[in-house]
Amino acid sequence: QDLYGCEYHDEVNLKEPVPPSLSVTSEFFIELGDVINLEAWSNVSETELDSIIWTPNEDGTCTHCFNPLVSPLLTTQYHLKIKDSLHCESMAPVQVYVKDPTVYIPNVFAPESSFANNTFRIYGDPNKVQKISEFRIYDRWGSQVFVRQDIGVDDLRTGWDGTYRGEMAAQGVYVYFAKIELINGKELEYSGSVTLIR
Repeated sequence: QDLYGCEYHDEVNLKEPVPPSLSVTSEFFIELGDVINLEAWSNVSETELDSIIWTPNEDGTCTHCFNPLVSPLLTTQYHLKIKDSLHCESMAPVQVYVKDPTVYIPNVFAPESSFANNTFRIYGDPNKVQKISEFRIYDRWGSQVFVRQDIGVDDLRTGWDGTYRGEMAAQGVYVYFAKIELINGKELEYSGSVTLIR
C-alpha cells in the first residue's frame, strides 16, 4: 500500500530447499578385531557441509569426514547425518556385521616330528583372542593328561608336547576341551578329538 492508499498484490513461489544428496555403502562384514573405513558420498563436499556426524563414534578417528575408521566389538548400526549451510539434513544408516575370529585347532600331531605339528596347540590372532581360559586334554579312559588356564593364544606353553607325567603318551586318539575369551569378552567353547602319532 502506498501513500495514496493504493494496494498492490503479487505472488512469489519459493522453492523448498533441496537437502544434500547422501549415498553410503550400507553393509560391511568383518571379523572381530578388523578395522574398516565406512564409506559415504554427497553432492556437497566435506568442507562445504556444516556438519558430518557419525553415531556411535567411540573410535573418534574423524569428527568431520565421510570415511571414518571403525573397529566395532559387536555388530553395530552406524548412523550418518549431514547438514548443509541452509540447515537441510540428510541421514543414512550403515550396518557393520562382526563375526567371531577364526580359531584353528588341528586334529593330528606328531611329537617327534621336526615340523611345526610336533605340539598340539590352539592357533588364533592375539589381537582378536584375549586368552585361552581353559585347555584340557583327556585320554580314552577319561584321565586328564594336560591342562592349561588363562594363557595367551601366542604363548608357546599353550601346547601339549605329547608327554604325560614325564613320559611319552601312547599313540592314539585324545579328547580336548577348550574355552576361549575374545577381545570383546565373549567366550567360545570348543571340543573335539586329536590323534597323536608316533
